[in-house]
Amino acid sequence: MTQQADHLQLARYISDIDSYAKSKGITLSVRSDFDYLWKIWKKLPGKPEPSVLFDPAVRDVSEGRAFWIRGTNSDGEIVHVQAARCDDLTGTNLARDIDSLTKCVAEPSTLPPSEDTGFCQAPAAKEITGKVCYHGEIWLRGGNSGYRGQGLASILPRLVLALAHAKWAPNYMWGLGQQWLIDRGLPQQYGYRYVQPRGTYWKKTKYNRPIDSWIMWMSGRELAHLIQAPSHAYQAAETEYQHRELFPTGKPQQVFHQTAC
Repeated sequence: MTQQADHLQLARYISDIDSYAKSKGITLSVRSDFDYLWKIWKKLPGKPEPSVLFDPAVRDVSEGRAFWIRGTNSDGEIVHVQAARCDDLTGTNLARDIDSLTKCVAEPSTLPPSEDTGFCQAPAAKEITGKVCYHGEIWLRGGNSGYRGQGLASILPRLVLALAHAKWAPNYMWGLGQQWLIDRGLPQQYGYRYVQPRGTYWKKTKYNRPIDSWIMWMSGRELAHLIQAPSHAYQAAETEYQHRELFPTGKPQQVFHQTAC
């Protein structure tokens, strides 16, 4: 059972983040046209190909099930994206749901006959069930004309967490990240409480490279708690600056819960 954040507090939290983005020159909008996201991703410097979890040919990303955020600058250029989608996994679990995607990424000759493919090897995923929301596609333009180093990389992901809570009140929020992201403590900056290796793992893939991602997650109750104080958004920005000063090597101590297989 999830805990619902106070509606007025939730509205303030979302408004605070939107206002902060505007103060940095970014106008945010909520969209549901994932075909467009797939069309423009190659034009976003450093943005990886969108996940199959947001592929309209593979998953239901209709307006009631998913949304994405577009951030534009004063010239109308896209400088930020991220997305979320919700699944009802009652009677099953996240590990099985991730396993069902194996055929979308694996080299066909490596596919096992069983539906339990082992694509997801994180034990925690077997305990994640009910209304479950995936959060991904987080990209913010960098470089000389970019927006990194201003706290936005920590604040903006929390906007989608708040919107997902308002829209679906999920039992769990989850995402995937590579090792470097975990080493830098970014899931904690985004607001996630737990991480575990091999959320997805497959050696021979259609991309001619192995897939090896960590899973990050929090419960619906923890999500509601995160939203209780809008100041958390600005504390996240300060955390980003402190991280840069305290951990110049990019490898902070893990202050969130890292669980082993």
